[in-house]
Amino acid sequence: MGYEELISEYNDQVLIFEKSQINNGYYCDGIIVIKDSLPEDEKNCTLAEELGHYHTTQGNILDQSKIINIKKEAIARRWAYRKLLPLDAFIVAFENRRLDKYEMIEDLQVTEEFLESSIKYYRQKYGSGINLGNYCIMFEPYLQIVKWF
Repeated sequence: MGYEELISEYNDQVLIFEKSQINNGYYCDGIIVIKDSLPEDEKNCTLAEELGHYHTTQGNILDQSKIINIKKEAIARRWAYRKLLPLDAFIVAFENRRLDKYEMIEDLQVTEEFLESSIKYYRQKYGSGINLGNYCIMFEPYLQIVKWF
């Protein structure tokens, strides 16, 4: 899901706009602001994370020295991973023969860091792998997908 698609999906729920600012993005009281100078893939990842705050956590979490704020940031980030890179996105990449990391980030419109962090998140959540239908997605030692016939 790309940046414009994400905006369209949430356009009637949250006010989303771009602005010149220091932070990449923030959410407050139904408004999401994204830094206008970011590349499109980074805007996509930032918007997804801010939508994660909209759905899961709210409040001023700018002070990242507080444990509760770190936790809220992690919750929103995990929501963003599930939104932009659900497990079936890996299956689609496999079926399209686009499992190379750089092909995936191009197709999925995410940053390399976001892709790697999402795989790490799924590894923590599911362990070394998970079965989904007739597919097995393995996260260790690296992302692999097997289709069972």
